[in-house]
Amino acid sequence: MHSIIYEATFIENGVLVMCDILVKNENELIDIYEIKLNSRLNEGILNDLAIQYFICKTRFGSKLNSFNIITRSDKEGKSWNIQNVIDNLEKSYSDTSDKINLFFSTLNSSEPKITMGAHCKKPYECEFVEYCTKKSIKL
Repeated sequence: MHSIIYEATFIENGVLVMCDILVKNENELIDIYEIKLNSRLNEGILNDLAIQYFICKTRFGSKLNSFNIITRSDKEGKSWNIQNVIDNLEKSYSDTSDKINLFFSTLNSSEPKITMGAHCKKPYECEFVEYCTKKSIKL
């Protein structure tokens, strides 16, 4: 019998990830599925997947059988594509480790002094735009 967990949440080495679907198969192997409404993978999605894969691989090791992305293949959301992206994510594995270490270093240091710019809205609008806008007025 296999088990399915929706919104499976893991904390590994201080990093929290939430996987949309985790399937534990009868043979104890783990398959992860991430569902995205997009039809194409953008930079933000790829970065998210890389961190999730890194944490899942750390947690499950050789039991991690597949890491799949489910994307829309039509605008109505009636057709979906499922693709195992484990080979692509494996290529960025060591870079992801370095990025996670940089994130922790950033979190443990003082607030950065970075001028607001286009990076505040790409690939998504930053949740701190209002905070930074108020702060820059006071400077």
